[in-house]
Amino acid sequence: LRIDRRALSLALALTAHEQALALQGTVDRASGRLELTMRGRRLDAHRLAQMAHVELPRTVLDLDAQLRGTRHSPELAVQLHGRTLPWPRHHLPAVELTFDGAGDARRVEGTLEASARGQKLRALVDAPLDPSSDRERVAEVRAHLDLSQLPLASLGAPAGVHAGVVDLALDVRGTRRAVEAQLEGAIHGEPVLAVRAESHLDVAALVHGAPWQDAPVVAAVT
Repeated sequence: LRIDRRALSLALALTAHEQALALQGTVDRASGRLELTMRGRRLDAHRLAQMAHVELPRTVLDLDAQLRGTRHSPELAVQLHGRTLPWPRHHLPAVELTFDGAGDARRVEGTLEASARGQKLRALVDAPLDPSSDRERVAEVRAHLDLSQLPLASLGAPAGVHAGVVDLALDVRGTRRAVEAQLEGAIHGEPVLAVRAESHLDVAALVHGAPWQDAPVVAAVT
């Protein structure tokens, strides 16, 4: 750590149990501009969560994060990739994970991808942070699931839903005053469900406690 009249500079490196975490950056004292970089290698969420007495699966994750801008106008970018190890106690297999996200004082966007035993999940979100903003909000989810590979029996699911390959697609788009959603489902490649819904609502009012039940919804199911 170094502090002088112009800037604050820091560099930190930690290693433990094959894990490595490094943090370095500078903050300009006059302008308030900052540039911080964090890099983690082979991070184990299980060991890290033990410090907070939280149970998580063991992982091997690489993390890269960059924070730039100023205190009033920060810009953050995060990339995470790696895998979780099998978690027999909770009947969970190893999972490959990738996350790529970015945001600033106005908007946040991110994409998450996960896969395990041939199953895949992809989720995307792109939305303004200010609920009163008129900018578009977008959310997408794609899932390819093999029910025979999921611990449905241990969760009490009926025997008839323990097998089958299911594909789901959810798209949500809108502004603070109108939202459109579409959900499609297929089993073994054959379409079995299509739902379209539209609602005119005030997102800002909902954030401040307005009852969501009062929002009108029009839906069609086929």
